[in-house]
Amino acid sequence: MNILSLDCSASLLCAACARGHALDGPGRAPSPKHPFDSKGGHAVSGRGAFVSIEIDAGARHAERALGACELVMRELELQARDIDLFVCASGPGSFTGLRIAAATIKGMASALGKPWVGVPTLDAYAASWAGASDVVVPLLDARRGRFYAAVYVSGERRTPWLDAGAEEIIAACEPRGEMLLVGPDAASFAAMFPERPGMRVPADASRAPGRALVELGRRRFELEGPAGPDEGPVYVRASDAEEQEAAGGKPG
Repeated sequence: MNILSLDCSASLLCAACARGHALDGPGRAPSPKHPFDSKGGHAVSGRGAFVSIEIDAGARHAERALGACELVMRELELQARDIDLFVCASGPGSFTGLRIAAATIKGMASALGKPWVGVPTLDAYAASWAGASDVVVPLLDARRGRFYAAVYVSGERRTPWLDAGAEEIIAACEPRGEMLLVGPDAASFAAMFPERPGMRVPADASRAPGRALVELGRRRFELEGPAGPDEGPVYVRASDAEEQEAAGGKPG
């Protein structure tokens, strides 16, 4: 199976592509030599090949998303018509980024008559660190002094997707002592609690979950089939315009 995934949940854009196999688990599929070139002896192994790219896109996701997808497919000598399953990170995360990723992935899938699925962003970050700690807490900046987060114990999510302040997230982790903080904003979260023991932030905590998106997308497709035409991003907070309108003001 050939799978393409796209994540625009945070400032770090990630596109990933798997060619010719089903992954055994997040982080376990071998990467091909660079650049991929079957004529040069870099052929796909029996377990397939995997390529991903991370771009600090800031507010330029719309400009970079399609090009990033094309690049990872080209590295594996694939074209969009060769992709069997399209996957996008569905949130929570940046409102604009989530819409861009969904529109890009759904647009390609629809144009080619191929299936697509969404994968919750926090699930993907947690799965990327499966086995590294009993308790994993992925964190994305939700602004206004809040974070998008969830608590995963032995690989299973034990809380809802949270849009919460730092103290509330810490309370959700109790009484568990040690926790592995991951995701783009793990370090800034940990810096708010310099005296609290048990917090670990790995050096590459902010790495994008490209492999996990591919694997979780494949699993969801095998269990549930393709996403429906009306499925969209996961929002755990109303947009600024929606909140202003609910408060009686005019959306900006």
